[in-house]
Amino acid sequence: MGFTLPQNPQAEAEVLGAILCDESIMGEVSPILTPDDFTVLRHRAIYQAMLELYGGMGGISPVTLREVLNRTHEGKRVTDQDLMALADVTRFLPSTALHHAKIVRDYADRRRLVHLGQDLIQRAGSGEEETKTLISWAQRQVDQFTPVNGREQAVMDPRAFARFIETYEAAKGLPTGLDLFDHHTGGLAPGNLIVVAGRPGMGKTALGVQVAVHLACKEKISILFLSLEMTKAEIGWRALTHLSPGRTHTEVRERHWEPGSIERLAESGFYITDEGELTIEHLKSLVRTHARERCIRAVVVDHVGKVRGIRRENRYQEVGDVARGLKAVAKELQVPVFALCQLNREVEKRTSPKPRLADLRDSGAIEEEADVVAFLWTSEERMTKPNIPMMLSLDKNRHGRLENQELIFRRPYLRLDPSGKQDDEHGT
Repeated sequence: MGFTLPQNPQAEAEVLGAILCDESIMGEVSPILTPDDFTVLRHRAIYQAMLELYGGMGGISPVTLREVLNRTHEGKRVTDQDLMALADVTRFLPSTALHHAKIVRDYADRRRLVHLGQDLIQRAGSGEEETKTLISWAQRQVDQFTPVNGREQAVMDPRAFARFIETYEAAKGLPTGLDLFDHHTGGLAPGNLIVVAGRPGMGKTALGVQVAVHLACKEKISILFLSLEMTKAEIGWRALTHLSPGRTHTEVRERHWEPGSIERLAESGFYITDEGELTIEHLKSLVRTHARERCIRAVVVDHVGKVRGIRRENRYQEVGDVARGLKAVAKELQVPVFALCQLNREVEKRTSPKPRLADLRDSGAIEEEADVVAFLWTSEERMTKPNIPMMLSLDKNRHGRLENQELIFRRPYLRLDPSGKQDDEHGT
């Protein structure tokens, strides 16, 4: 290797000695450190024994430690002199235990980074993996590191938990612009996966762009739009249509958009990518990067069926991986993920056009992972009209009741308005 791995045996001894002086310190140290964080083998064995004794009737002392250590081959290597040296109350101060525990954890994380770097050099040098896949893997490994100052907060005792709830003010969900939908769901809540599903031609992408423009241009919120089916130009024309009241999509495509709409889009927080082949790991890496660098507060995915998952035996399992990945990144970064989804063809075989949760294409995991599932639907005979009566029905809602909202899909403007809104009101 050519160099010594980062380590601090003295800090390790300080932690163990402080615990022997006052075993209540274990409550502060145990959420931060695991036995693997210690480099000295006897320190590792002693800490493992302390974990086993913590909370027991016998307490933590050289005598009880000796009894536990004698059960394992590694533990027998710890001498009585080692234990007595740690029990010297004149050497170790309980008040510094947490500080030294953080030092031990920091050195452990540095060693993990060294090993990660070595693995990355080996895998990159072999040339057996695609660069994109390798970058995504490295990003995922780094993201698994918990900040040394935050890990001790992972577990709350009952009193701290009660105080947390008493003082906590829930973050309000981001508004979609559809008042009734926002009323019943609380908007797009941080950490939530919100799925809107429908058959082709029902206006899913129109709704996705509409919500994205509302957030980015009206609410001044940075969003990331992942367009896996349409190009950036197609999404751009749709966005400009929303920013050009009274102009149809056809007019906008012919460059007759509203004066100032380009400037509004340029000054907004509308970030977009149109990569056609996007794996769930690359998607998660993209979202993490932009959340960190551009303060992204919401993600729109169009659509779930185009995201590639971990290669499994069948598409059902693959889409399950995608659904779990979308929920994981939403929860990890505390941003809402607004995902559009296709339905299978079973709904076409029924008399009623209303979809069911079982109609979600390729995977029941979408229903399981999503916090909100809404269907966008109408009868087939209405699809020929320029203003199509639609229904946005909540079929899963962890935040409230299952309700329907009547909408009008104004196809020339690629916009969905609440039923009853005046025809000339098309602006955002």
